[in-house]
Amino acid sequence: MSHRVERYLRYMTLADLPQVTAIDRMAFDIPWSLRSYQYEILESPYSHMVVLEESDERPVPVWQRWMRRLRSAADTGRILGYGGMWLISGGAHISTIAVHPDVRGHGWGELLLLGMVGVVLLIACANLAALLIVRNVERAREAGVRLALGGSRGALVRHFLAESVVLAGMGGLAGVLLIRTLGPVAVAEQALV
Repeated sequence: MSHRVERYLRYMTLADLPQVTAIDRMAFDIPWSLRSYQYEILESPYSHMVVLEESDERPVPVWQRWMRRLRSAADTGRILGYGGMWLISGGAHISTIAVHPDVRGHGWGELLLLGMVGVVLLIACANLAALLIVRNVERAREAGVRLALGGSRGALVRHFLAESVVLAGMGGLAGVLLIRTLGPVAVAEQALV
């Protein structure tokens, strides 16, 4: 039975540092020190460091794949690339990103970037949800006044639901316009690579 090659985008660990620093030395004239990576992984509250790992494995049950985080350093697969970003003051800053020279041109750098952007979007969604909860708590007073003045609960629910639908529709429309605007640019850049 043949086995397959699997690729995982996951958080960087100390076991990954020998391969990450080797890629760093090949990619940059002035690479980061080993201590810098250790700080980013273990100490910095702002850092999110990820690696794209390629693993040549035999098919295993799903629960064993989930246990990958408990693997030893000797079990680490081949690191194709890595990336890092700092989330500071509501902004995301890419601190480093590189792909092994042997696998460049296959889209792995774009995948790393997409993964980091995905983390930022998840955090933004969580922040938006928190803002909406705070806003709704503040609007509880408005709802109380409307009910006290004789407004029905149904009318109040319809009002808040309509407001939410309008906001979601505007966000969706903005997303579609953004994709239509930037999509051709991304395709053109990909064609140049």
